[in-house]
Amino acid sequence: DMVAGHSLGEYAALMVSGILRFEDALRAAAARGTEMGSVEVPDRGIMASITAPFEAIESVLSSVDGYVIAANKNSPTMTVIAGETEPMREAMRLFEEGGATVVQLQTSHAFHSRIVAPANEPLRRFLEGLEISLPSIPISANVDGTFYPNDVQPGQDVKDVILEKLAPQMSSAVEWTSQIRSMHEAGARLYLEVGPKRALALFASQIIDEDDCLVNITNHPKAGGITSFLGALAMLAVAGRVPVIHGLDSSIHTPEFQAGPKGTNGLQAGIPSSAEAEALRLRARPLPQSGVTSVSTTALENPTSSAVASTGLMEDEFQAQRRVAASIGKIISKHVSYPEGVLVGQVSFDEIGLTSQALTMIADETRQIHEVSDDDPATFSTIQELVDWVVIQPILRPIDHGTVITSSSSEVIQRGNPVVSGVSLGLPGLDEVFDEGGWDAILSGQNLISELSPEMKQRLLDKRIVRLVKEEDGTANLVPADSLDTIPQLAGQGGHFDLAEQYGIDSHLVDAFDIATSLAFAAGLEALADAGLPLIPVEQVNGVGKRMIRRWSLPEAERDRTGVIFASVFPGLQKVIEHALNNGQVEGGHFDRKYLLQVLSMGHSQFANWIGARGPNLAINNACASTPAAFAIAEDWMATGRCDRVIIVSGDDSTSDVLMPWIGAGFAAAGAHAMGSEVSEVALPFDARRHGMLLGMGGAAFVIERSEDSLERGVTPYVEVLGAEIANSAYHPTRLDTDHAAMVMERFVARMEVRHGLNRADLVDDMTFMSHEPYTPPRGGSASAEVASLRSVFGDAASRILITNGKGYTGHPMGVGLEDAIVIRGLAAGRLPPIANFRDVDSTLGELNLCMGGKHDVRYALRHGAGFGSQIALTFLRRIANSDTARFTPGRIDSWVKAHSGASNIHLRILDRKFVAYLDPDDNLIGGVQGNTPLFEASDGSISDPSFSVSTIPVPVEPLSNPAPAPVVPAETSSSPEPTHSPPPSSSNKDIQSGVLSVVAEATGYPSEFLELDADMEGELGIDSIKQAEIMAELREMFSLPVDDSFQLREHPTLGHVIGYIASFDSVSPAELESTLVDSDDSVDMAIVSSEESMPEENDYEGNSESTLVSQSTDSVDDEIIQVVVEHTGYPAEFLEMDADMEGELGIDSIKQAEIMA
Repeated sequence: DMVAGHSLGEYAALMVSGILRFEDALRAAAARGTEMGSVEVPDRGIMASITAPFEAIESVLSSVDGYVIAANKNSPTMTVIAGETEPMREAMRLFEEGGATVVQLQTSHAFHSRIVAPANEPLRRFLEGLEISLPSIPISANVDGTFYPNDVQPGQDVKDVILEKLAPQMSSAVEWTSQIRSMHEAGARLYLEVGPKRALALFASQIIDEDDCLVNITNHPKAGGITSFLGALAMLAVAGRVPVIHGLDSSIHTPEFQAGPKGTNGLQAGIPSSAEAEALRLRARPLPQSGVTSVSTTALENPTSSAVASTGLMEDEFQAQRRVAASIGKIISKHVSYPEGVLVGQVSFDEIGLTSQALTMIADETRQIHEVSDDDPATFSTIQELVDWVVIQPILRPIDHGTVITSSSSEVIQRGNPVVSGVSLGLPGLDEVFDEGGWDAILSGQNLISELSPEMKQRLLDKRIVRLVKEEDGTANLVPADSLDTIPQLAGQGGHFDLAEQYGIDSHLVDAFDIATSLAFAAGLEALADAGLPLIPVEQVNGVGKRMIRRWSLPEAERDRTGVIFASVFPGLQKVIEHALNNGQVEGGHFDRKYLLQVLSMGHSQFANWIGARGPNLAINNACASTPAAFAIAEDWMATGRCDRVIIVSGDDSTSDVLMPWIGAGFAAAGAHAMGSEVSEVALPFDARRHGMLLGMGGAAFVIERSEDSLERGVTPYVEVLGAEIANSAYHPTRLDTDHAAMVMERFVARMEVRHGLNRADLVDDMTFMSHEPYTPPRGGSASAEVASLRSVFGDAASRILITNGKGYTGHPMGVGLEDAIVIRGLAAGRLPPIANFRDVDSTLGELNLCMGGKHDVRYALRHGAGFGSQIALTFLRRIANSDTARFTPGRIDSWVKAHSGASNIHLRILDRKFVAYLDPDDNLIGGVQGNTPLFEASDGSISDPSFSVSTIPVPVEPLSNPAPAPVVPAETSSSPEPTHSPPPSSSNKDIQSGVLSVVAEATGYPSEFLELDADMEGELGIDSIKQAEIMAELREMFSLPVDDSFQLREHPTLGHVIGYIASFDSVSPAELESTLVDSDDSVDMAIVSSEESMPEENDYEGNSESTLVSQSTDSVDDEIIQVVVEHTGYPAEFLEMDADMEGELGIDSIKQAEIMA
C-alpha cells in the first residue's frame, strides 16, 4: 500500500513505487555513491551512532560548539550523528561520559550532512537525465518524512517535483522516525522490512507503540531468506491480507519474464520431465557428455539386440529378474486397464480381470521376446508364474569409462569403474600411529608387534580365563589360564596418537569421540591429503570485514555427492568400559553428558559433519570383513548414482590399556589367541606351526571416486575397483564354511571374467592374493579356507598365485582395512610384504607361491576378507599408477580449487596434517596462511592399465562460469529480546570487555579482533547454548558473581549483553551512570537502551559498502570475561564482539551460557 527506504534504500523504494525504472535506480544508486565518495573537503567529518532518548541527544548536541547534527533519526532511542571531526569528538566524549553507548561508523565522509552537500548538484544533473514518473504506490521521503507528490499542479514538471525531495537527500538528515509516523497516520498497520537483517523493523517497533500494528521481516539471518519470507506471507494472511500469487501466464508479468530464460521456448521449456527430474536428483552436478552412450529399453529386454556388446557388465540375478518382470508387466498392461507398475508379483489374473484369451495372446508375445520353459501358461494363475516361466538369461551390458547404462526404469546401473585415489594407514609399533615411515615399514616386512607390559599380563591373568584348547585330532579341552605362559603376551600396540594435538581438531569435539572414531577420523584426513583433495575454508566475516576461518570443508559442489562409510568392530566399547569403571563420572564428579555420543557408533557422521560431506552415510560392522564389505557398498552407491565419491574410514584399537584385558581375554577364552612371547614363534601366517592370532590396532581410509573426478585434479589413481562381493555363509559364529566360501569366490571371479573380458588362466601370473590369514589354528582356520577356495577356483594354477599377508607384522586390527591399504599401495609401488616368520611348510595346504618380499610387477589383486558370523567379502583391483608417490600433475589441484571456489589466489598447505587450500588470504584474512607447502611428486604420465586411457585425463580446469563461492558463515544479527540488564558505560568497561573477549576467544577459537560486541553469539558466531552456558559459568567464577536466579541466557544474546550484565554488579549502578549523561541543570532523563536493539547494522543506512562498526567500549573487566568465553567456546578473543548475541550469533547455547556464568 505504501513504501519507504532508508538512505540508499530509498532508491529501491523509488523503483518499487514506479518513480524510477529498475535499471535507472541501479544507475542512480551508483552515481550517488560515486558523487558522495568524490567529495573533496578539508574536513570529511565523522559519524557515530548514539543509543539514548532523542530529546537527550538534542540537548547534548545543542551544547557542542561546532557543526554536529542528528543525521539519521532512526528511532526515539537510537540516532546517528554526523558533523565536523573535532565537534564530533567532543559530542562523542560527552555521550560516553554520560554512559550512552557510542559507536563510531567507519565511513569516508559525514553523510547526510552539509559536508557532502557539494555532491548534490552533480547528482541532480545525473538524475535529470533519467526517466522519472509519478509514484504508482505512495512513498515517503527521507528528506522531510512526508510523501512524494502523486500529482502535479498545472505548470509543474514531474521531474522537478520529485527531485525537490530526492536531490538533496544525501546531504540532509534521514527523517526515518517521521516517515514511519507519516505512514501510520496514513493508515499503515502492517510493516514489512524487505532486505537482509532487521534494523528497520526494529526501529519501526520502537517508533510505533500501537497494539494494532504488526512489524515483521522477510530475511531473518537465522531462519534464512525463504523461510522468513514465507513466514512474512503467513503473517499477512493471518492479519487478513492474503497474498495473491499470480500464475506465470498472468498479464502482471512482462513478456520477457513469461518467455523464460534465454534459449528456451516459453513457459514450459525449462520444466523438466519426471524422468529428467529423477536424473537431476541422482546426478546433482553435470557429467562429461562426450562419448556417453545408453542402452535402450529394447536392448535390455532383448538379449539378442545388436546394442549388446560381446563383453561388458553382466547383470546379476536380481537385475535380470527385475528386467524380465518389467517386460512381462508391460505386455500384460496392453490387455488390462492397469498400469505396468502394479502388474508384478503374486497378483492374480482374476484380480485384474485377465481372460484366458488375453492370457494366450500374452503368452505368444512373451515367447517372441524371451526364451520360456516347457510349462503350459494356461495353468498359470498369477503374474509371478509368468515371470518364472521365462528362462532368465543375464545379459552383458557394454561399458567403458564414459558409458552410462540404464535400466528400463532409468535407474543408473553403472558408470565406469570406481578408482581409489587416496589411501592412508595407521599402524602399531611405531613412534606415531600415522607415522611417515609406516608405508616403508609394512611393505618391507618390519615387525610391529611387541610384548605386553607386566602390568597388562597381570590384568589378563586376573581375569581367570578358561581357554578352549584345540588338539590336532580335533578334540577340544577347557584349560584354566593360571600362569603367564597361558595368557596373551604379544600384541600390535599403538604409538603416540592425539587427534586434537596432531590434527588440530577441537578438543571439545574429540571429547565426544571414542578411540575407534578418532583413529578413523585421522585416517580419513590422511587419505584426503593422499588423494590431493583439499578442504577449503568455511569463513565468517564480522562487522568490520575481517575474515576468519571457522572450519574446513569439501567444496560446495562436492558435498552432496560424497558419501562416508565407517568400518569398525568395537566402536564405542572403550568409552563404555571407561565409564562403567568410573560410574560414568568425569571431572567434578558429574555424569559425562557426552556419554551417548561417545558410545554410539558415529564415526561416519562425525567425520562427514566435519568435512561437510552430505551424501550417503553409514557405519558397518561385518566383523573383520568390514572394510572390504564397505568397498562393495561404495561400489553399489556409485553404480546406482547415489554419489560420485565414497570415503571409507576405519579404526579399532583392541590393544589399548582399556580394551586389551577384555578383548584379549575374549579371544583367549575362545581358543583363537596365540600364546608365547617370541614374535617369530607366534606370528606365523601359512606356517605349519601356526596356533592362534595376535591382536592389533590401527586406522585406514580410502577415497573411492569416479576416474574423471580424480583426473580432473591431476591425480593418477592407484587402482580401479573392478568389483566387490559381500556374502554370508549362515554357518557358525566363529568359523568359516569352506565349501560356501569357495562357491562365493567362484561366482565372483566368474562375474569379473565376464564383466571385464578376462580369463582366470591368464590372471594367475599377473595377480596377487591378499589373504585375510590371521594365523589361526590349522584345523578350520582362515589359511585352510582361503587356499581351498583358490584351488577350487583356479585349480592347479592356484600354486602360481602370489600370496601376501599383513597381519604377521601387525597383529589383527579387527575392522581396520589393513590388507586393503597394503595391497592398493603395494600394487602401485611394485612392492609387497613377505609372509612373516615363515619356516615350516604346511603340507595340507599344498604348494604355495608365498611372497618373499621385494619387487613384484603384478597388475591385479584379489582381496579376501572374513569375519565372525560367517562373513565373507571380496574385492578385485587393477593397478593404474606405476608409482605410489609420483601421481600428481603440477598446478592442476590449484586450478581445480579455483574452479570450485571462485577464488583467484590459492595457497595449498598441509595444516596440522590436513590438506587445505587458503582462498585469497591477502584479503583481510585473520591469521593469514599457515602450515607447510605440500610436496606432491609429479607423475611421468605413465599408467599400468592399458584400458584406462590417458586421453581421458582432462585439460587444466577452467573456472566454472558460476563457481560456488567459498562457504561463508554470515555474521548477521538475529532478533533478540530486550535484556534484563543494560549495557555498561563504555568509559569504564575495559577490564570486563577484555575478560569476556578472552574467554570467548579461548572457548570458540575466534581471534579477538574478529569478535564484535553486537554479534549474535548463536546466529553469527555459531556458539550454541551449551557452549554459552560453559562460558557464562567461567565468567561467573572469574568475576565472583553471585547466584542470580533471574538470569536468562536468551536475554543476553550478544557479548555486549553479557558485559552489561557483569557490569551491573559493579559498585556503580546503571541508574547512577545514566544520570551523569546530562548536566544537572538539564531536566531531560537519558534512558540507556539495549545496544543490540539499537546498534546500526552494516550497510543498513549509509549506503557505503565499507561502513563498519568500531566499538568504543572500554570496561574494566572485559578482558576477563572474554577469556572465560574463549576457553569455553574456542573462539579467539580478537573475534569476540561485546554486542554479539551469544546464542544467535556465537552459537553459545543455554547450557554453555550457564556454565560460563557459573
